[in-house]
Amino acid sequence: MHQLRQRKNSIMNKLNINNHILSTLPEFKFFLEDVSIEKEPFFYFGNLGMFIKEAINNKENSIIERSFLLINQLLEIKDDELRKLLINGVLEVLTDTAESQKIASEKLNATGKKLFNDLFKRFNKLI
Repeated sequence: MHQLRQRKNSIMNKLNINNHILSTLPEFKFFLEDVSIEKEPFFYFGNLGMFIKEAINNKENSIIERSFLLINQLLEIKDDELRKLLINGVLEVLTDTAESQKIASEKLNATGKKLFNDLFKRFNKLI
């Protein structure tokens, strides 16, 4: 019974997080296609990372600012599953290009910068 309650809470948290993401970045809804945070959280956050990287490539400053505000807020939530999704789905994607590395390094909060730099160490990349 306790596991079922935890699972329900996890799903509700994902729905709340989804609502927060889409209210902060309504443009992301069109990027998602049929990916669901409840069924495919890794793909959902991977799409979020690609969405942010595309905004950086296109120099869409409003989306970039809102994206990093959102990432920084989500990184402050004490949830290991969410943190892993952000690291592997979003931050890892932002290591792909010099421009996304630069912007991420500038805009991430202290927690995000540490996680981002740890990714570089893991992949032997340098900022």
